[in-house]
Amino acid sequence: MSIAETDTVDAFGFHPETGVFTLLISDHLDWEFELAHLSLLQDKINAYLAFFESGQAAESAPGYDFEAKGFGISVLTRVPVPESALPGLRAVAAQLANISCKLSVEDADGTVYDVS
Repeated sequence: MSIAETDTVDAFGFHPETGVFTLLISDHLDWEFELAHLSLLQDKINAYLAFFESGQAAESAPGYDFEAKGFGISVLTRVPVPESALPGLRAVAAQLANISCKLSVEDADGTVYDVS
């Protein structure tokens, strides 16, 4: 699975520290074409939101209280995220926060990016 496969959820589970239901986006692309990369991320995030709106997330996590606990989308990137891409990711994170969704971004080296 990958960022380019917008019709597939790459993975999901419960965050080990918070217990929040979290969807994972596996991002294998480099950032050479930054706008195209951000556009692909947006498409994948929109597909994940459709996963929630359709009720599939609730079916996948019976008993989990999405209204009370919210949910997360975690982007794991193969390469570091350039500084110039962070404002776009922060804008997406701000929109997701309006629906009780927390966006997190981490690269393969373990760097966690502040997108809040």
